[in-house]
Amino acid sequence: MRRKYIYICIMLLGSVSSAFAQSIDQIVTLSTEQYGTTARSAAMGGAFGALGGDISSININPAGIGVFQSNEFSFSLGMFNNIDAETKYGGENRNANKNYINISNWGFVSAIPVERGNSSLINLNWGISFNRNADFKGVSTASLRNSKSSRTDAYAAQATTHNILLDSLRFGDEGYNPYYNPNNPLNSNLAFQGYLIQQKTDNGGNIIDGQWSSILPQNATVDQLISKNTTGSINNYTFSFGGNVNHKLYFGASLDIKDLHYEEQKTYSEQGSDNLKRFTHTEVLNQNGTGFGINLGLIYRPTNDIRIGAAFHSPTYYTIKEDYYGVMDSRVIYENKEENVNEKSPMFRGEYKLNTPLRINTSVAFIIKRHIIASMDYEYLNYGNATFSTKNDVDNYDFTETNNDIQQIYKGVHNLRFGLEYRLRENYYFRGGYQLLGNPYEQYIEGYNTPNSDGQIASKNKHYIISAGVGYRTQKFFVDAAFTHDYSTENYYQYAEGVDNYYTESPQTETIWTKNRFLVTVGFRF
Repeated sequence: MRRKYIYICIMLLGSVSSAFAQSIDQIVTLSTEQYGTTARSAAMGGAFGALGGDISSININPAGIGVFQSNEFSFSLGMFNNIDAETKYGGENRNANKNYINISNWGFVSAIPVERGNSSLINLNWGISFNRNADFKGVSTASLRNSKSSRTDAYAAQATTHNILLDSLRFGDEGYNPYYNPNNPLNSNLAFQGYLIQQKTDNGGNIIDGQWSSILPQNATVDQLISKNTTGSINNYTFSFGGNVNHKLYFGASLDIKDLHYEEQKTYSEQGSDNLKRFTHTEVLNQNGTGFGINLGLIYRPTNDIRIGAAFHSPTYYTIKEDYYGVMDSRVIYENKEENVNEKSPMFRGEYKLNTPLRINTSVAFIIKRHIIASMDYEYLNYGNATFSTKNDVDNYDFTETNNDIQQIYKGVHNLRFGLEYRLRENYYFRGGYQLLGNPYEQYIEGYNTPNSDGQIASKNKHYIISAGVGYRTQKFFVDAAFTHDYSTENYYQYAEGVDNYYTESPQTETIWTKNRFLVTVGFRF
């Protein structure tokens, strides 16, 4: 039952044309934002929706700009960022990690007092800020001596389920290129050119059109090595405006301009069994895009010790350009002779639109005896509401099935953020925070999740962030430091394709991601 369901989903996802490499699993990658880009807000778990008065709080609730009573400039540097991936694949463990430094945030707010007269308006403020909303740097690797399946089985199953005929995979004398045939999956093309799959035959030795098998015999043992390396970021430039009404109501609006860069390289290798000496399959994807969104927010103080906040974030409307290609380097024994192939597909380029889901934030904060701040933010967004579309009416690509799949695969999530700050004496602060982030994937049969476009099954089963920090603040100057520990787990299959006699899947892979960050913010008030 589960296999049949997975097959149906793969067929749907496999319908995406080679003109577009975008995959449904990119929805989470491009729609998730990192809150807490200054050290103070990071230490308090990004729970700043009802507090304001911090440059990065404007990115959470634009009404936070109305809380500022003086001009302010701050700069935040991620002095240490470490990403570690512990991967368990079929009982074998591997670790990979990456370290880097980045600029997390900078911003300026101008607080403009308003002549009171009969007006209750205290301030009208404006600001500009930069936030590193997402950082895509990461590396993972997995290995296994596998006698149950090979990735070549998945290539063959993919070609079979798409009913690919031999002639459609051959280069033609009149300029026919099989890579530009929209019915041919890229991986099937590369596998055929690399002599990794062959046509099936019946008991009489007759070829069965449209059915394929691996060149490996059944239950052959192969040494598998898989690695993935990603880099890039989403940089958010925010232009904000807001005000303060009688120190009771704060309002704000902002325009986000987002700059997207994403690079991904996946490498799959197998070697050491019968007629397969080795092969290495590399996939390279580059995405660049720009997007914009509008945010609105309010903060209300029913008493001096309580603040309540609410914010609305529109979808981000992206226009994305991408290019991608695949490389197959293989060495096999084919028809009793050794073949060495290094095949590179053409560079495919596409341009399309992506609308991420809107998000709603509500928050509350308590100030206790002027020495303790306790805050909580609740955020809701539905990843199933994300949509792909063509860039203009001239394009004839239909994203209807892709968008239907998004609605079935993804769901709404409830994210909670908690923060605590304690002021010791006049200038010294100690902080802590916790974030609990929801699983965006719908759960299906036997607890598994729907495969993504590579035939993998992705599931962020657990995701939380623990943080702590300290600060020193005067009326004119402040410096804050924070440490965050981000923990998440992900379960998936390296490959899963086909149905019935053609079905194959890898053992399940579990990756435990830990991301540690040390952040420092320096700011000036004037």
